[in-house]
Amino acid sequence: MISFSKILWSLINNSLELVLSITTLIFATKFLSSDEAGQWVVFTTTFSLLEKFRDSILQATLFKLSSGVADDLYWKVTKASFSINFGIEVFTTLIVTMLGLLHLIGNQSELFSIYAIYSIPWCIYRWQGYVLQGQLKIEKIFRTNILLLFCAIIGFLLIYFLHWRLKEMIYVLGITSAIACIPGQYFINFRRILNAKPDRKLFLQFYHLGKYGFLRELIGTVSFRINLFLTAGILNQISTAMVGIAQKLTQTITIPNDAVQRLVFPKACELVNKDEKYLLKELFESLVAMLLAGFIPIALLISLMAKYLILIFSKQEYLGATPLLVVMIFTAAIFPPFGNAFGSILNALGELKINTKVVMVIGIVNIAISAILIRTIGLYGAVIAPLLSETIGLIWGGFIMYRVAGINYINCFKKIPESYVKLFYLFRRIISGEQKILG
Repeated sequence: MISFSKILWSLINNSLELVLSITTLIFATKFLSSDEAGQWVVFTTTFSLLEKFRDSILQATLFKLSSGVADDLYWKVTKASFSINFGIEVFTTLIVTMLGLLHLIGNQSELFSIYAIYSIPWCIYRWQGYVLQGQLKIEKIFRTNILLLFCAIIGFLLIYFLHWRLKEMIYVLGITSAIACIPGQYFINFRRILNAKPDRKLFLQFYHLGKYGFLRELIGTVSFRINLFLTAGILNQISTAMVGIAQKLTQTITIPNDAVQRLVFPKACELVNKDEKYLLKELFESLVAMLLAGFIPIALLISLMAKYLILIFSKQEYLGATPLLVVMIFTAAIFPPFGNAFGSILNALGELKINTKVVMVIGIVNIAISAILIRTIGLYGAVIAPLLSETIGLIWGGFIMYRVAGINYINCFKKIPESYVKLFYLFRRIISGEQKILG
């Protein structure tokens, strides 16, 4: 239902984004002290947290309001999304910068005092990506990502040879993001956005839909990151760095999931708008089965190589992250394909309250379990807690999906062998030249 070329483009884009993220972590853990590495993990985690809050208001609402609408309305929606996105980022940045300048964020205060240098250009870059994603122009996102990565590599080489420290890394990432924004304004026809007339009703719609996304992301993201912050507060900096390393390496298995899920929601909205809701079941079960078929072998392989991966991307003192990585990898292989598709289908059907309720309840459960386990059993509690809460979410979500859309989670597992067969024939056609890969 979603073309292989679109999935492949999206997969490549996610891979490039992860390469940039992991490269920054490598520099922090390889060339800086363990204390500085811990500071960088806290900074980047906070940055990602605030980014997700902003995107939670923007992403789903933009796709929902702009899919299949008239040309004039489309540009009004896009203009409203930019105004809201930029306004939220400026407000957040002012608060964070002030806290940094007043030295109210501990050792990280100096980094947060120059937060705007990275946050403002990055928020514009992310917004451009969402607009292109909503248009399914995934190959255009690839071009901007390549430019971003190229500039970042040059910047990191300067950091290495000139012996710059943490502060200079923020300057490099900010300048890199600003340069990568330049082609994006041409790809999305920014002039049409500037000329579009503001529509007060659209701002109200963004508020109505965005508040559910914000609440969902607030609890969901805090829940996902809480083990890192609790580790920093209860344990020590090196434990924080180990959790951060394990989380970052776990992202390698989430690349295909994120790539596919970025296309699921726009496609689900299209099916609902065309009154073809009966196809949602096929969309959900086939794509989740395909993801599971790919993730399970990858999770096994990464688990076997976990120790060596830790040594490649960090120093020997972080080998304690090995068992954390193994548990995180299997948690990421099984649960996110269901959870993300669950949210996409419910949001497309207009069931935002149900989706928000589930995420909030499971998130609060995870926060509570994480606090208890990290205090009682230490570092391993940071990975056991998410595993337990995700299991509860999977069972609860399965009952809801069956009631709302007739989707049976068990069918996803049953279709895994079928997915292997489809992938085999697909790659055989590609090798024989019968299938265009990027067309």
